[in-house]
Formats: sequence, structure tokens, C-alpha cells
Amino acid sequence: MKKFTIVAIMLILLLATLAGSAEGAANTTYIEGVLTRNIKLAGRGGDGSFVVHPAISGESSTTGFPLNKETYIPILVQIDNNLGALPQWGIADADIMYELPIQGGGWTRMTALFSDHYPDEAGPLRSARVMHADLREEWDAVLAHFGQQEAEGSNVKEVLRNYGVTKKGLDIDGIGNKYKDYYERVRYHAAPHNVTVYASKLSELMAQRDYTFPVRPFLFGDDPIHSGPAAEKITINHKGNPDTASAYVYDTYSKSYQRHTVKGPYMDLMKPEQPLSYANVIVQRTRLTYNNSSLNPLLPDVVGGGAADIFIGGRYIAGAWARNKVQERTVFFDQDGQEIVLQRGKTWICIADTDTVVSFEGDARMGDDLPVVQAVDASTAEELTSRTDVSNDSSDAGKTVAQVQLSQSETSAGTETEVVQSVRNTATVDTSNKGPVNMRRSGKGNSEIVDRIPNGTVVEVTSTEEEWTKVRFGKKEGFVMTKYLQFAAGN
Repeated sequence: MKKFTIVAIMLILLLATLAGSAEGAANTTYIEGVLTRNIKLAGRGGDGSFVVHPAISGESSTTGFPLNKETYIPILVQIDNNLGALPQWGIADADIMYELPIQGGGWTRMTALFSDHYPDEAGPLRSARVMHADLREEWDAVLAHFGQQEAEGSNVKEVLRNYGVTKKGLDIDGIGNKYKDYYERVRYHAAPHNVTVYASKLSELMAQRDYTFPVRPFLFGDDPIHSGPAAEKITINHKGNPDTASAYVYDTYSKSYQRHTVKGPYMDLMKPEQPLSYANVIVQRTRLTYNNSSLNPLLPDVVGGGAADIFIGGRYIAGAWARNKVQERTVFFDQDGQEIVLQRGKTWICIADTDTVVSFEGDARMGDDLPVVQAVDASTAEELTSRTDVSNDSSDAGKTVAQVQLSQSETSAGTETEVVQSVRNTATVDTSNKGPVNMRRSGKGNSEIVDRIPNGTVVEVTSTEEEWTKVRFGKKEGFVMTKYLQFAAGN
């Protein structure tokens, strides 16, 4: 009878596990890839423009964070996004990260906006395209790049000249002798992923020029409430390209999305101790065309309006965007047509066409083996983007694009575990995927994450249990799974 009871319990647990797995697989929602949404936008003036909000004293116009700074100098930097360029550097100080297509096949390039703080160095620098010149106009910012495309019909130098950027002295090209003191090839990565710009030094140069940069703030709030389905994990896949696939996992403690690539947690080469997170993630949909070649991309409709997939506070908002003129700001709206209130913090904006597949999951409890990004084959991505509506189709349950896989290593602890008597003094974080480990508020798998400790970090151990160990990391204390720690010999 006892043997039968044990077998029955094991069977019940197995069925519960399978049911939970099925529920998790069915929780993936694919967002319909559309260029426009039928949303009536509030606040549009008679000339088609939207109000420019006044700057708030002591508050950043780009992050909403407290900022005691008199000068405002926005600097846009072209950042390489090839795998050979990772980890990039200086990006931890970026207020906004833009991701735009750079050629066909799902390849993208980053543009980092710095204004609150300027890193000593940022990179690796790459060349500019016409779409980056268009983006510059919305901020009237300094544009730092290493060369540009000059093909007829997509000549960046010509566009910058027509916009008056060259005359203003805001086009800072690293190729040539004029600004050679602000760029250098470094040994962080192999060429061509090895050009750095001295961003802080560049900001000092711009301050000397006494140019008045227009301030065009976003709206920010403390814990803005947005209606919409739960979205704790976002995946973005550009035409099945695994190198540019990315995932964002929501952390309720920091109220932001931690970004991941195929190389693991997204990090800054100069500040590897903290994976990078973004309070707001936005996918701005627009049309992508090419000037005679897939190497010459154009975004001809960035002035106008369209659909925007917005993720804030662990929620998905099926919103919209509008930009009246190239020299005016892009405004983002919620599903009711009201200008979106962003969570204070950094923002990631991906500008993409309908071939980019975006999905989300409502429950993304992160295991201690952190997510791994994978991209599906191009045929699957094509099937998803060609559909008229995939958001409520149960036949797609379980499919993922740029999939984030969670391990089963982290389990809920229903009872207190037996305390190991010997307490070690220090330990080193050692994870199988070389990513950071979760530090939780208590020794239970479903408790709140209070921080993430990078792989290789030495932490102070305050108490040790068989499954969980209490550690001190910086000024915080919490629990990590004992199996992810290598204890110092002799302790």
C-alpha cells in the first residue's frame, strides 16, 4: 500500500509538471505585424504638430531621473551590432538606445543617445545611413559616426548638408583629420569592431561651441499604470537572423526589462558587473525600402505615423506613434490615443518593419540559469509575419520567435532546508552559461529578485544551507542557490 501511495504521488507531480509546461507554452502571444492602427490621437494641433512639453527643473528630459545639470547636449553615437562587436562599451550611460535596420537579412545597428551622462569612451563606432540623419533631426543632436554611406540616392553626407548639420558643426565624422583627436582604434575587439569615440571629451567640445540644443522631453511618471495584458518576457526577431535576435525579461524589483542576446545578458564592456535593463521597450513600426540594393536601406515614412508595440511595467500596450515633421519629436501613444507616460529610466526603441516578429509571454519567472536567445528559421518567421492575426490563434501555442529558454534548475522550496553547520566566509559565483545569478529575498525559488550577481564575482557568505546560501553583494543581502557558488578553500 505504501509503495502504491508513493507511485501515485509521483504520478500526480508529473502530471502537474506537464500541465504547467503546457500552460507556459500556450502563454506566448504573437503581435500582429501591422504598419498602422486605427487609433484617434489626442493633442494634435491645427498644423498637425504636437505640443512640446516644458523641461522640468531638476529632471532629465530623456530618462525622467533627477538631474542637477544646467547644460543639455544630446549626442547620438553609431554603435556596431555585429556579434564581433559585443560587448559594446559606454552604452550603460546611454539614456535611449535605438535599434534600426542597417541592411537586408535582419541586420541592425544601434544608435545611442547620451545626454544625462557621457562615458569616457563609447563604441565600437560604425558608419551612418540616411535614417540616422533623419533620427538626428528629431533631437537636433550631435552625430558621432565613423564614415557614412555615399551611394547616389542614399548619400548621408548630402542629407546632412541639406539639413544644415554640417554648417552647425554637429556632424562629427571620425574618418579624416578634423576630429582625429576624438576617435581611436583600440584593442577591445578585432577590426572593424574596434573604433572608440571619446564621448566625454566630445561633450566638452560641444559646450565650447555654445550651441543651444532644443529640449523635447518625454512624459515620465512614477509607476505609471497602463492597461493591457501581462508581458514579462518580450522576444524580437529580425527575419530569423540569430545574430540580432533579442529578448527582454521583466524584473519587478527594478521595474525594468533586462536585455539578452545570443551571447547572454546584454552588458557594457566597461561595466560588466551589471547587465543592462530598460524601463521602456518600444517597437516602432514603419516601412523599410532599399535604394537599388539591400545594402542601402531607407526608412521613408519616419515622418507620419504608425503602429507602436509598447512595453512598460510588465504590460503590453498596442499603441501608436506620430511625427509631424522631420525636425519635430516622435510622440508615442497608448491604445486610447493619449500620449504615453513612460516609466522613469532608460528606453529601448526598435524601429522596424512588419517582417520583424515580436511576441511576449505573461509569466516569465526567471530561472537561475538565465535566458538563452535563439532565433527560429526564416521560414517560420515568414509564416508568422504573413499571417493577418496571430495574437489569439491557439494553433501557434508553444511556438516562439527569438525564444528565451528557462531552465528547470530553480524550484520552489515549500519547506525550510536543512542547515549545513559549517559556514564559509566567501564564495565565487560560477554559472554554467557564464551569466549572472539571481539573488532572491528569501531561500525560495519564487521569491522576489533583489539583484543579479555577475559570474565570477566574489561574495561574502553569511549563512549556508544545502540548497540556498545567504550572501552579501555590495550593500544588499539575499539568497542564491548553493550550486552556483564555488566556496573558497579553507573557509
